[in-house]
Amino acid sequence: MFPQIKEETNHLHDGEIFVYHRVLKFPPFPAKKVTFYEHLLKDGKAIMESLIPVNVKDWEKFLAVLYLQQKNPHKVIMKEMRTQIGDGWEEVVVLGFWLKDVAQILNSHDYPNIVKAFENLCKITLKYVFYKKNKELLTHPLLSVKKTEKGFIILLIEKFFWEISCEHSLKINFEVFKSLKGVAKNLYCYLTSNPASEFKVKTLIQRTGILAKDPYKAKQQLKETLSVLVEKGILCSFEFIEDKVKIWR
Repeated sequence: MFPQIKEETNHLHDGEIFVYHRVLKFPPFPAKKVTFYEHLLKDGKAIMESLIPVNVKDWEKFLAVLYLQQKNPHKVIMKEMRTQIGDGWEEVVVLGFWLKDVAQILNSHDYPNIVKAFENLCKITLKYVFYKKNKELLTHPLLSVKKTEKGFIILLIEKFFWEISCEHSLKINFEVFKSLKGVAKNLYCYLTSNPASEFKVKTLIQRTGILAKDPYKAKQQLKETLSVLVEKGILCSFEFIEDKVKIWR
């Protein structure tokens, strides 16, 4: 049976999409292109490794495909198959769609840039380490991309990633995500996945993907990013209290 999001959580409002919960809780891509990013957790790590530099803008292109598939499924061809990847065989989910449809969602006419983003994401590995359980979850979300001369795109998605995404997803509003710039995208995703009203400053800096090494500069960038979410109406207000941040939604 083709994996599907559970029916009881399958209601989406305008602009919303389901996304694998761990990439919202631990956004793997900073605003600047990197080949490695790591979230330190209480009982483990969440790691992104890539053979080439990638950033959150690359990931946005993949989310646009999910948006197309979930909101307009008639525009996406889906099937399961077993195919050869490198020296081995993989169970995959195939998504086929017209590049122009994803470009329209992204409000972009830069077709080569969209395809390049897909190619970049084929180079990434997501790894989640759980010390207490002595377990490790390893996944390569996007395995390959092919573009025909007429602009039809075929993505091969790791079946395991697709299955865990269907079983363990949270909702974000893609239109809101798309409207944000830089690390604000990550802060929005993290806060959407976490209903708490108070956070440690260092936690928000890491989850947001702020790379400034100077603590003062990193805190200032976090303050500016929180201000953006207030201006957008995502948050009502926020306040820094020593080493913590209190937010009102």
